[in-house]
Amino acid sequence: MSGYCALCPFYRKAVRGLLKIQFISLFIASSITVFSPSGPTTPFKIASAGYLFFVTLSLAALCWSIRKKKEPEKVWYESRALTESVKTMTWRFIMGAEPFNSHYTDEQVESHFIGELNRIWELNEMGDKEIDDTLKKTPQVTEWMKNVRDSSFKEKKCYYCNTRIQSQLNWYQQKAAFNKKQATLFSRCSRAAYLLAMAVACLQLIDSSYPIPNWLSELPTWLSEPLLVIAAGLLGWTQAKKYSELASSYSLTAREISRLQKRMVDVTEEQFGDFVNDAETAFSREHTQWAARQIKITAATYASPAE
Repeated sequence: MSGYCALCPFYRKAVRGLLKIQFISLFIASSITVFSPSGPTTPFKIASAGYLFFVTLSLAALCWSIRKKKEPEKVWYESRALTESVKTMTWRFIMGAEPFNSHYTDEQVESHFIGELNRIWELNEMGDKEIDDTLKKTPQVTEWMKNVRDSSFKEKKCYYCNTRIQSQLNWYQQKAAFNKKQATLFSRCSRAAYLLAMAVACLQLIDSSYPIPNWLSELPTWLSEPLLVIAAGLLGWTQAKKYSELASSYSLTAREISRLQKRMVDVTEEQFGDFVNDAETAFSREHTQWAARQIKITAATYASPAE
C-alpha cells in the first residue's frame, strides 16, 4: 500500500504550496499600491512600486496557471481515492470479510483480491507514469497479509481494533482539533484587522478637536488599506481551507468511529465480517464526502486572479 500512499503527500504539498504563493503574492501586490508614489501619504514611498506590483501579480497569475494546467489537485484526489480504495480492500481481505471470507480456498480468495485491485486500477483515472514502478514488481499479497488473515479470531479482532479503528479515530480527532483551532485563529485575526481598520477609518472622519484616546490618535491613517487587504486575505484563506466545515465533519466522523469501537467489544466471530464491512463503509463514506468538498474548493480557488 505504501506505493499508492507515496503520491498523496507530494501532491498535497504542491497544492498547498501553490495556493499559499498565490495568496501571498496577491496580498503583496495589493499592499504595494499603498506605498506607490501616487498612493496615500505614508512614511516612505517605493519608487519602483509599479515594477514590484507587476512582478508579484505575475507570480500569482503563474501559480494560478500552473494549477489550472497541471491540475495537482486532481492528481491528489485521484491518488487518495486509489489509496483509500486499496486500504479498504486490503483490510477486508486480511480480516476475512466479504467478499474474501473463509468459504473459499486461499488461492481463490487471493485471485479474487488481485482481480478487485485490478478493477480499482482500471476505474481510477491516474496514468502509469504517476505510479511507482515498484508496484508492478512486488507481490500484491504479502506474507504479512497472509499471516494476519490466518491468525485467530481474537488476534484479528484485537489487531483490527488497535491498528485500524484506533488509528482512524486518532486521525479524525486530531484533524478535528486542528481545523477548529485554525478556524478560531483566523477568525480572530480577521476580526482584529477589521476592527483596527475601522478605527483608522474613523480617524479620518473625526474632527481633530474631538477628544479621542492617545493610542487611537497615534495610528497613521494610511494603515486602513493594508489592514483591509490583510483582513480580506485571511478571510479568503479561511474560506478556501474550509476550517469550520472540516472541523464539524471530522468531529462527526470521530464520534461515529467511537461508537464502532464500543460496539466492537460485543462482536462475535460470526458477526466480525459484517462489522468490518460496516466500519470500512463508514470510512469510505467520509472519504467520498471529503472528495466532494475538495471539488467545491477547487472550483472556487480556480477563479482567475483578475476576478
